[in-house]
Amino acid sequence: MAKKISILNPKGGCGKTTLSSNLGSSLLLNGYKTLLIDTDPQGTLRDWKSMDENDNQPQIIVIDRPNLQKDLSSIAINFDYLIIDGAAKLQDMIAFAVKNSDVILIPIQPSAADIWACEALIHLIKARQEVTDGIPKAAFIISRQIKNSNLARDIDEALKQEYNVEVDVWRVEGFLYLGHDTPQYKVDLGWFTDRIDKLWVHCKNVEALLYF
Repeated sequence: MAKKISILNPKGGCGKTTLSSNLGSSLLLNGYKTLLIDTDPQGTLRDWKSMDENDNQPQIIVIDRPNLQKDLSSIAINFDYLIIDGAAKLQDMIAFAVKNSDVILIPIQPSAADIWACEALIHLIKARQEVTDGIPKAAFIISRQIKNSNLARDIDEALKQEYNVEVDVWRVEGFLYLGHDTPQYKVDLGWFTDRIDKLWVHCKNVEALLYF
């Protein structure tokens, strides 16, 4: 039975389709039978597939009605991973994805405002977790960097509200930095130590991996 991963955020333009496409392609290239499920009426994921000349994108199907749960269960038998690209502002489809997922990833920009915009989604996920022994697992994915922003402050704001946060961490010359593509935001070692049990840490270089 396939592991089902949903990419959700009620806001548009936050990177859901980009994350869905890249995650699906990476799994496919690593040998996993992967299916992308497009729930967005705009069909952006399908457009990406149509422009893929090298056929590096997984197969894509459309599920645009939340009453297709039986179809999803039968499809899952034939794949290792199902990646659900969630639609913005379609509450029925978001609820459908939460109910049928093992893992939910929430792409956001690193700002308190974007975190607050996900409040209803977080409540929905927590309500589902209470009756399913913690399933689906969920975490924020910081999908964009904003130069000169206080990322540590925004992470603290998310942790204060008991959200899970994934951070990309580098270690350079004994110091810890946050940043997706490069080490950008220097973080005090004490700050990190105090929060390490509350963060999902993605080590970006060998030095960071050895540190943790």
